[in-house]
Amino acid sequence: MNNEFLRQYKRISKTCQGRLEEREGELREALVRLLGGFPRDMALEGADYFLRGESWEEEVQKGADLLDLHNEEFDAPSSVFDREDWAFLKELVNSYADELDMDWLTYFMQFLLDRSLL
Repeated sequence: MNNEFLRQYKRISKTCQGRLEEREGELREALVRLLGGFPRDMALEGADYFLRGESWEEEVQKGADLLDLHNEEFDAPSSVFDREDWAFLKELVNSYADELDMDWLTYFMQFLLDRSLL
């Protein structure tokens, strides 16, 4: 799990105690910044999907999983992604495929194939 994102979450939670909108905004920006290798619009869509403000613990874990996938360090057995999340990710990657690094795109497709997620 992406430790940098978890550190950012802890820092933001301390500085934004009781101010949920501010915390949501800062956490979203931290995730987008850490997803720097993706097109910005793609990173924003991913952050909007995974950080909905419903269940912070699960959302932070999903954000960390997204970063692990971005960094090609994804550990499938510990993932909290469900089928709906994978469907979203496939559609998102498909939408931005022309703008993505070919090595990463190959990693992602092979990852999906290896786990029968295609």
